[in-house]
Amino acid sequence: MKINVAVVSAGGAGRAHVSRFNKNPKSCVKAIFDIKKENLNSFSRIKKNGGYLTTDFDKIITDDSIDLISICSPDYSHFDYALAAIKAGKHVLVEKPMVTSIEQCQELSHAISNYDSIFAVHHQMRYVPCFLSAKTSVIRGDIGTPILLEADYVHDMRERARLFDDWRLDPKNFQKVVLGMSCHTIDLARWILNDEVIQVFSYANHIGWTEYPDVDTVITLLKFKQGTICKIMSTLACQRPQLDPLVIYGNEGNIINNLVINKKGPNKLIYNPQNIWKNILGRLCFLSKLTQNVPFSMYEHEIACRSLIDDLLNHILEGTDFPVNFSEGAYTTQICLAGIESYEKGIPIVVKRMF
Repeated sequence: MKINVAVVSAGGAGRAHVSRFNKNPKSCVKAIFDIKKENLNSFSRIKKNGGYLTTDFDKIITDDSIDLISICSPDYSHFDYALAAIKAGKHVLVEKPMVTSIEQCQELSHAISNYDSIFAVHHQMRYVPCFLSAKTSVIRGDIGTPILLEADYVHDMRERARLFDDWRLDPKNFQKVVLGMSCHTIDLARWILNDEVIQVFSYANHIGWTEYPDVDTVITLLKFKQGTICKIMSTLACQRPQLDPLVIYGNEGNIINNLVINKKGPNKLIYNPQNIWKNILGRLCFLSKLTQNVPFSMYEHEIACRSLIDDLLNHILEGTDFPVNFSEGAYTTQICLAGIESYEKGIPIVVKRMF
């Protein structure tokens, strides 16, 4: 059995989803929707496989042959498409941030209470091989009790923001840094520590990209129930290649990306990247005493995204709940919104899980 997929939006994320679903033999992209007809021009080959392109979202919703709707549209539109897909009984995969307000979370929660299909959120950081290894290392007790976790999301978006569409620069519907970027690492921290956030405090500035309609750099501090604290830094205006480092300090050792340092023996690698150049560089950094303790990002985006989609398809075929479900997406959204409220008001925000 193949799962027929409809992809919502033909922008950067949508194009990537089309490619990833079509690479898995368990799925086939049968429809692509975009509000702009010109954005669909490069997907004409889909018609050869019996698929179609459309600017009418209702056509997808009412198409009984469509099993899964993958929502890759701008952040502010996720809610409307997701709610319609839920009401139509479709399986749903929605890009992060899942939605952009608590009210939207609440309305989706109500709709999902009468929903039998799978609702999934595209938090691919949980599928990065190095981060999976880090979580396993923490559970195994390699570093004792986690004291501090640092996870940054550095991505110069000044060109990317205009690549397929300029919605991120819309004064009414711009992408907030915490919702669009920090959501990656906030969700990652929650997942690795398997703990609840009880307080959030953020600082923000607007120096790197003054033309952007909102702040461009944010540091968010999270206090977890079991005592661990976390620092999340996100910026969309730093002049450098994308960087996604992970550092976890424990009372018996540390994890620096794919390197474990503790008293049990010499430093050891917990993951070797599949990318040959990252593998070579990672090993060279490990072998040299001068660079062993220098954070080196092991973030493998494409592997993580494909792994998430592969896992989702398996859960749909097996009829089992996907681990990154509505509740997980809503809780990460709730923490992100608390982070925004914190820097806007200049105060720490107490968080109690709502979903």
